[in-house]
Amino acid sequence: MSHQEPKIPFSSELKELAGHLREVHRQAEALGLFVEDRLLLHCAGCGLREDVRFDGRLVTSLQGVADARDSGLRFEPSAGGFVCPLCHATLSVRDEGEDN
Repeated sequence: MSHQEPKIPFSSELKELAGHLREVHRQAEALGLFVEDRLLLHCAGCGLREDVRFDGRLVTSLQGVADARDSGLRFEPSAGGFVCPLCHATLSVRDEGEDN
């Protein structure tokens, strides 16, 4: 016999709030804000790395470059994690709690 967690009924107010939260999340993404719950990416192959500016915008730049302006490049999601737009290496994403 399988054990199932009891279903908790959600109020209409909570469902409405969740809908608003999803919309705010979409709007933030459209503005270029980093709203993901993953670690920032860094490509060991070419040195391209992600960072988040003080205003929440996701940027990429080459490691070690003194003038770290946003390169405009973005890591592309793939089945194995992400692909570096510069050298095309595949990066796997791990949670913060995982060991190296």
